[in-house]
Amino acid sequence: MIAQSVWLWDRWPSLGRFRRGLYRSLLQGPSLHTTLSRENAEIARAQLQPAPVALIPFGTQDISSPNPHSGGSGVVAPGNDRHRDWQTLMTAVSMPAPIPTQILTRRLKQSDTQNAPSVNIQQSRSTAEMAAAYARAGVVVVPLHSNHHASGITVGLEAMSLSKPLVIADIGGVRDYFEGYAEFYAAGDASSLRTAVGRAAEGVAADAPSKASRGLTADDYVHRHLAATAWLLRTEGSLADIERFAPFRYAGVTS
Repeated sequence: MIAQSVWLWDRWPSLGRFRRGLYRSLLQGPSLHTTLSRENAEIARAQLQPAPVALIPFGTQDISSPNPHSGGSGVVAPGNDRHRDWQTLMTAVSMPAPIPTQILTRRLKQSDTQNAPSVNIQQSRSTAEMAAAYARAGVVVVPLHSNHHASGITVGLEAMSLSKPLVIADIGGVRDYFEGYAEFYAAGDASSLRTAVGRAAEGVAADAPSKASRGLTADDYVHRHLAATAWLLRTEGSLADIERFAPFRYAGVTS
């Protein structure tokens, strides 16, 4: 059996002795544990040794958007993850020369932006609405609190697939995914975030990596799981190969 953990290791320090014991008991069953971030993998290895743990880089389908490569303007920041740091974003875009910003989330109301008049809160209810928001974006921002599970990578990969400039907090193992593409900022630091938005607004570098070149497509993700299953059955391959952020195809698939 393969077990994947996402939020467990962020919650681990706050769990009581009973809950930790319960989770440890449940985690004795799987023969391979997987995570989406290097930080989570390191914590899991420390807690679950000698059980094998593998980082399996996440991958997504490309998102379609009208005029995806058009310039756009302002900031768009989608997300409902509990680790989104909306307050730092609102502070950053409300500094002198406020930046028009659209936040797409179910976790805020417009009344939460009283001190950030350039911020508009919306709920994206459909794929078409999300695609339209990306098309309007000058910069896509993923503001994050401290975490270990690479929060925000789905939005980051969507921005990457549309060649939209990306700003994301340098926390939780996201640098593995977006090194060379995104502008990173120090989590919780509004000034650092504002500076990163300014850099990103200059556009994506011509030599920036693509999702495909980093092995972050949906096909890469599926093939990594096929390879992990083959490794688990002791037939072939290695976990080190699966963990590389590079294009990946499982040799056992012929078509």
